[in-house]
Amino acid sequence: MPYINLPFAQTHPGRLAALAQLFGMRTPAVETCRVLELGCASGDNLIPMALVLPDARFLGIDLSARQIEQGRQTIAALHLTNIELRCADIAGVDAAYGQFDYIVSHGIYSWAMPFAQLVAAARASLQQNTDAAMLARDTQLLGNEMLQCYAADVVELRVWSPPISLETSGPPTASPLARLQAAHGDKVTNLHQQRVTLDGLNRVLLPLLDGSRDRDALVAALAKQAADGLLRIQQHGNALTHGTELEKVLLEALDQNLPRLAKAALLLA
Repeated sequence: MPYINLPFAQTHPGRLAALAQLFGMRTPAVETCRVLELGCASGDNLIPMALVLPDARFLGIDLSARQIEQGRQTIAALHLTNIELRCADIAGVDAAYGQFDYIVSHGIYSWAMPFAQLVAAARASLQQNTDAAMLARDTQLLGNEMLQCYAADVVELRVWSPPISLETSGPPTASPLARLQAAHGDKVTNLHQQRVTLDGLNRVLLPLLDGSRDRDALVAALAKQAADGLLRIQQHGNALTHGTELEKVLLEALDQNLPRLAKAALLLA
């Protein structure tokens, strides 16, 4: 049965590399790394990484054929060529799958396979650039207080930052993935690998932010949505569907909401 799949910012290779460097480990370049996700579902965690790291390679494995197909449809819609989702049993992952710089897994430790078996499968696919002493230290590092603080979101660490724009002066461009997700619901993934919930106006606005529209064009597009009944705008309890008053309200709403979308890490630089 398909299960809920969400992005997990803690699994981004930029953050994992930062943690590894704190412990004295040398890490591959995030921009060109190879990432394996065990139990990827429909790829909601892996696809955002592939979108912002076009020179990196990503492989996701899951036993749910339905969710793998859903993820493949999203990948095709975004025209991504650096990510693959495979329908397979993660218990069968071995060295034949290739070697990876980062292996991530979430939500499957207790109900999918024993932890020791998961670690063995991960190590079989890891790039072999550590010596025996460092491997022996892995178990101790898992209990380190810094990792606990990181997992609890007490601290945020990364060695790579996504191309986020905090400016809204020119024609804004939102994440292609977020635009696609907004067309199907109010939950989208931002450029920090976090889930964001959109209100009614921003759910209509976000798909329009493809970089081709300035403020006037966005107001015109939103006004058309209101005229077609796809966007409900009220003033003093009355619905606005056309006219200069509607355009004025929409322009004010646009000036308020574009900075919010930027602050939510949904706009590309």
